[in-house]
Amino acid sequence: MSHDDPGQRDAPGAEPGGPPPRRDKRLYYALMGTCVVLIIIAWQVVRHFSVLAAIIMSVVALIIPPVAVIIANRASAVDRHDPPPFQHH
Repeated sequence: MSHDDPGQRDAPGAEPGGPPPRRDKRLYYALMGTCVVLIIIAWQVVRHFSVLAAIIMSVVALIIPPVAVIIANRASAVDRHDPPPFQHH
C-alpha cells in the first residue's frame, strides 16, 4: 500500500467510527441502569418471596448488557467505511 495518499489507511478498521448519538447513549444508560435495578431488587426484595423469580430476574439482567453495547456501538459501525481494495505494486 502506498503511503502517498492520505486517504488510505494502514490497517482495515484502523479508524473508529464517530461517537454514538445522544439518543443511543441515553438508551444505553437506561438499559444498564435497568440491569442494576433488576439485580438489586431480585436479591434484596424478590428472593424473600420466590428464589426462582429472583433467578429469572437475574437471567434477564444478564442478557441486557450485550444488547446495550450493541445499541451503543450501532452508530459507529454504520459510519465505518469499507477498506480500500487490495492493490498490487
